[in-house]
Amino acid sequence: MTPRLIAVGLSHRTAAIAQRERAALGDGAARATLRELLAGGVVSEAAVLSTCNRTELYAVTEDLDTATEALRVAHAAHAASSVEELQAVGRVRRDAAVVRHLFRVAASLDSMVVGEAEIQGQVRAARDLAADEGALGPALGPLFADALIAGRRARARTRVGAGAVSLSSVAVALARARLGDLGARRAALIGAGRMAQSTARALVGAGVGSLVVVSRSEHTVRSVHRRHAMDTAQRVSHHQADWRQGQQPLSHEQTMSRAPVERRGERPTSSREEPPTHQPEQSRGIRYRL
Repeated sequence: MTPRLIAVGLSHRTAAIAQRERAALGDGAARATLRELLAGGVVSEAAVLSTCNRTELYAVTEDLDTATEALRVAHAAHAASSVEELQAVGRVRRDAAVVRHLFRVAASLDSMVVGEAEIQGQVRAARDLAADEGALGPALGPLFADALIAGRRARARTRVGAGAVSLSSVAVALARARLGDLGARRAALIGAGRMAQSTARALVGAGVGSLVVVSRSEHTVRSVHRRHAMDTAQRVSHHQADWRQGQQPLSHEQTMSRAPVERRGERPTSSREEPPTHQPEQSRGIRYRL
């Protein structure tokens, strides 16, 4: 039989945010999913693309129907979704439709914010993780490489990337529209993952007065400090309760907590990225005054 391409997954076009959160796969879960798929023998190649707005599994198989079920089962085994939920809110693409879709994704034409820049890095990371697991072959390897090339060309030769080009930049633009000059404002980043890093960059570029980063890990908070050139910032350690007592006009949430994040006051924007895992008793944060 001839090997066929298949992609199974969901995105902001088919699933609500709570459903996307349950379906999300972190790097460890993505690796486990790839290993399970390859060990099952139904697919010969596989890759997982999981971002804040989509989780999609790409594969090469000789039996599309069996592979569709195998992909959903493996996905559900390493996420907080059930097979039934993945089927209800997911979509299946085959052969040429897989190629067209991945090219559109890599060019950010299928993003919630068309033209956003992060997707190129996310597609590249998905390819590299699959390659590291030995899950890429003569079909998916070139497909991901060509999709990345097409995405770069789209950004270089068209105006798809003009204007606000990420959820983070849109969120900061919205904050400026509602709050005015951010120079005297304090912003809180709840979490320190990829989206929070992007938001930190946008906030620093917008001249925010001070930035509070709340994370379970002081190491990740210090990483935000280093990456965004906050060299002159005053650093103060404090517990989660401390920042809750203050006035936070702008909050960006990027959390791995199952429990709801407590909100106070008007929050112009809130977004989430990583899959839920567990709730720590306390979170630690570092306050950076710019």
